[in-house]
Amino acid sequence: MGFPTLLKQNGGLAFFVLYILAIITCGIPLLILEFNIGNMRRKSLINIFDEENPKASRFIGWFESAFMFIVANYYTVLIGYVLISLILNFTSSINTPLWFDNNILNPGGIGVTGNANFQWLAYLAFIAIVIIVGTIVMFQAKGIEKANVIFIPVLFVILLVLAIYVLTIPGALQELGTVLMPTEKTLSSFGNLQVWSDAFGLGVFTVCVGSGFMMLFAGAAPKTQDNTNKAYILSFGVLATSLLTLIMFFGSAGILVHEQNSGLITIDDYTNAIDEAFPKDGGASFIFNVFPQTFNVINKQTFVGFGNFLGILFLQHYYLLD
Repeated sequence: MGFPTLLKQNGGLAFFVLYILAIITCGIPLLILEFNIGNMRRKSLINIFDEENPKASRFIGWFESAFMFIVANYYTVLIGYVLISLILNFTSSINTPLWFDNNILNPGGIGVTGNANFQWLAYLAFIAIVIIVGTIVMFQAKGIEKANVIFIPVLFVILLVLAIYVLTIPGALQELGTVLMPTEKTLSSFGNLQVWSDAFGLGVFTVCVGSGFMMLFAGAAPKTQDNTNKAYILSFGVLATSLLTLIMFFGSAGILVHEQNSGLITIDDYTNAIDEAFPKDGGASFIFNVFPQTFNVINKQTFVGFGNFLGILFLQHYYLLD
């Protein structure tokens, strides 16, 4: 969810090029390294570096375990938001502008005490996802493997079909041009260290290196696994998913502003319209506010909206179970 937001904030095309460079130059080599370590040692994160330094191994292992716990909760909250949208897609309430901001993301302030209102809908969705994932994990490796065998192909097909469909609607291509066409800002972005930092940080994060996930994954795989091939497949799969997500995000926003103002012609017109319509372009706010309104505009609202949120649901489940 962070990829389209960071892309828009960091010069569009420049960030996209650096993101690809980050995955190729850092993501793939680190993936191969972690796959080889995990496949060779076949230990828990707490003990995986015992042969080098037991004390340091414990520290690194517990740190990575704590990080994995935080990431798991982050994805669980996001999946809960998707579950809410998936259900409310069959109602008209979610089509109201900024409905998700006003009713879910910011129901009464920050926190659950004081002036803030505890958001029971989000909490119940969180609990539901915990139960679903917990049930899958109860079946250990076989349960996770079977779940991902279903999630990954269905996810890709849903994203591919929706991305192609979005591109056929007026406004989508123009909005994609606002982030992928080279401009004066593109060249200046290549000289911005913050753009490099964001691109390489996201590139490493999206292929899940440095967190321990991949070492655990490789430790449960057969010893004869081709780790290099697996690293390339995963990395290019991430790139393909990122591209499809980009098309859906900005294509949807372009469709919506085109419907609201059919007089838009140039790329600059669309850029200004997007900035005016969505001043809060954060990942969660953008997805859950813009998508429902877009699907309401392009007809087949329930079918397309259901497919979109189902695809996002599978995507987040994949990251949580991985």
